[in-house]
Amino acid sequence: MCWGIESLLVARPITGIHSHADQRTTVPLPSITDVILEQVDPSIALDVPHTVVIAVAQSSSSISNVPPGFTKHLELICTASASAPPLESNCDMVLLENQDNEVTSTELPLMPLEEGKFTPVITKRIKKLLKKSDKVKGPWTVFGDFNCILGAHEKRGSGPPSSTSCLDFQQMCNSCNLLDIPTKGLAYTWSNRRTDVRLDRALGNIEWVESWAYLGCFTLTKAMSDHCPILLSCSKLSIITKSPFRFQSLWLQQPNFLLLVQELWDTLQFYGCPQFILASKLRALKGMLRTWSRSQVGDVHARVIESKAALDMVQAEIPSLGPSVNRFNREDKAHSKFLFDLSLQATLLRDKSRIRWLTDGDINTSFLHNMVKMQKLNKSITSLSVDQTILNDQASIAAHVVQHFEKSFTHDHHIMDTRLVEHVIPKLVTDAKNSILLALPTREEIYATVKAMDGFSTPGPDGFGGCFFTHCWSVIASDVTLAIQRFFEDGFIMPHFNSNILTLLPKLQDSECISDYRPIALANFVFKIITRIVVDRLGPIASRIISPNQSAFLQGRSIVDPIVLTSECVNLLNRKCKHGNVAIKFNISKAFDTFDWNYLLRVLRSFGFNATFVSYIHNILRSAHISINVNGQVCGYFTCTRGVRQGDPLSPLLFYLVGSQQLRHFVALFKLQ
Repeated sequence: MCWGIESLLVARPITGIHSHADQRTTVPLPSITDVILEQVDPSIALDVPHTVVIAVAQSSSSISNVPPGFTKHLELICTASASAPPLESNCDMVLLENQDNEVTSTELPLMPLEEGKFTPVITKRIKKLLKKSDKVKGPWTVFGDFNCILGAHEKRGSGPPSSTSCLDFQQMCNSCNLLDIPTKGLAYTWSNRRTDVRLDRALGNIEWVESWAYLGCFTLTKAMSDHCPILLSCSKLSIITKSPFRFQSLWLQQPNFLLLVQELWDTLQFYGCPQFILASKLRALKGMLRTWSRSQVGDVHARVIESKAALDMVQAEIPSLGPSVNRFNREDKAHSKFLFDLSLQATLLRDKSRIRWLTDGDINTSFLHNMVKMQKLNKSITSLSVDQTILNDQASIAAHVVQHFEKSFTHDHHIMDTRLVEHVIPKLVTDAKNSILLALPTREEIYATVKAMDGFSTPGPDGFGGCFFTHCWSVIASDVTLAIQRFFEDGFIMPHFNSNILTLLPKLQDSECISDYRPIALANFVFKIITRIVVDRLGPIASRIISPNQSAFLQGRSIVDPIVLTSECVNLLNRKCKHGNVAIKFNISKAFDTFDWNYLLRVLRSFGFNATFVSYIHNILRSAHISINVNGQVCGYFTCTRGVRQGDPLSPLLFYLVGSQQLRHFVALFKLQ
């Protein structure tokens, strides 16, 4: 959609747009008709406001109630298929409908050319027109130059933006139920070399976002205007795979759920080591719970619709047919079922949205549903920049991501051995402390660890979160205890027991390359019990042997302290002293993924940790298997030979044990001089 283009524009098909669009793809696109905006001959007399609104709607949208009364002034061009006829040419808000069911993806480029004079009255009128667009039912999007911003964060330079204009734009988006589709590329789409503003964007309603497997908006090269062209890319092309199992916390609200798990668990018989037995039972239980959920729980959203319709029907009978005890009883039952189904829906959406601060008040299902869709948009990787090449094909993106992290977690054989580890680290860990680390955990200690962990965090590859282990502890306690104790007997970890899925979180709002994403490892909850027990035992010891200058991830220390101390030291650098002052800055980016295991093991031995405990740590590190979640598809499966994984409770402690050693290295080097 183009809103606020500061002169009258007309849409027509062109052939030269691919000089820009092809830079963002490495595979042929389906046949589409491209759209460019070009200025109309000013000699044509038109009694319309000099602003055009373009909207794109899918074939499922109903456009029969578009507000009438606008002067015909725009030639319509279909954007997704040459066979789609023009629709509604008598209104300022032009609807372009996709009626070709064969079209599975399209790219809608908007290239602003010459602009005329802008008046606030025009924009205000267009806002009023757009607010009436709620009569358009179904998926639709609007994109282009809005000449407005949502807040001060979208402007840089000159004075602050008009708060009235920002508020009006926000209210317009809310009244139209439009979401801001994240734009990748330049943060500001318009500039006069003194002021930078994000005037161009794409907005869409929830139905539009749900209609596409991949949805992205990009800025292109600014060549013919002081505005950046924007490219709205939509695709339904997706690899159809079976959705992975994930334990739903709403199942815990079902009556007799614990009794069901007890019956299913008792029927499972496996033989082997305790870890194999536990993993096999959980794997078999997944299939049973899937079958039970389909038959007994079903589609939660459909249940809400059905129970609401049943309640409406009963409540309509009472005034029309007269009150009776039977009808009141039916109303009470229908009302209870409706509230129960609503609570199930709210639990499902709360788990998907990962909203933790919302504890009291209304169930807010609409808000949670919107948050789920916005998180999907923000986390999706629609394009990646690789050596000045743009990848937007999902297969190419997945292959590049797997290759990058497989290389990142692979051992580098060109590491210099400083041979200072054994000389600068004193033996600080006593035999008594080592015995604490190696003690066999009791059933009570394991259960206390399970309760202390986040039961609603995202589960690992097996799909079982902490809420399952907490709620069903009386059923599974014996198998879990034996599996955990098996590790502390001799450090044994069954193959694939330590499987992880890397989920990629964008570090920046406009992440372009793979280094702009933070990999977070999602391990199986049962394996995290092992590492959490190790952390609980190692933490008090580490706080005594790690330098006081290291303050993050240690109990009783604040990460703010070194920041304040560094600020004070920088202020003192210019003071004269006998031997001068020096400050050293280290770049430790990607250090979590790349530090050497052999170096870590040498550090642990030098501190005096028992050889058995050091071997336990080594087994935890080398047993890890990693897959990567790329836009909902799990890709790759490889082992690690270096680094630790963000998301593992043990990783921060190991990382700072190595970091403390680096500090001791520098102290030793300065003493030598």
